[in-house]
Amino acid sequence: MKKIVSTIVLGIALTVGLQAQTVPSPSEVTINLEPVNEMVIPDEVLDTLTDPMNLLSPTDQLNLSVSMLLADTNTVAKIHVKLGTSLGGNNLLENTYTYDVAPGGNLTYFREGVMMNLGMGAHLNSGVFYCEIKLEDSTGNFSEIITTQSNQ
Repeated sequence: MKKIVSTIVLGIALTVGLQAQTVPSPSEVTINLEPVNEMVIPDEVLDTLTDPMNLLSPTDQLNLSVSMLLADTNTVAKIHVKLGTSLGGNNLLENTYTYDVAPGGNLTYFREGVMMNLGMGAHLNSGVFYCEIKLEDSTGNFSEIITTQSNQ
């Protein structure tokens, strides 16, 4: 009887341990901003700027994307993305990208090796953008949530 109870306890511990495993989080997550309309900035003005993005107004449209390095390309099945104008917000975008599948529409997907870039469409310049990334494997395990913000 003691062996059966020990075996059951060991089996439960192993099952709980396997359920608790997470997908490795991406690293070097960066939000990329690019004006939709090309900006022509004279060299004399450009030489005085510390950040050309300061020339943008709130009515300017920006193409946003997020770049990241994947720790493991074998376990990722989905990439959950939230984009907002506040920390944890999703007022601009909430989407689940399927690994190595082009999403269509104004969203894009590019991966080369462990480097991934997800296009999140064009949005009005809000000054600062916040992004959350969470990876999921094929059995429903998740990575830790990684947050980043634009440097504007």
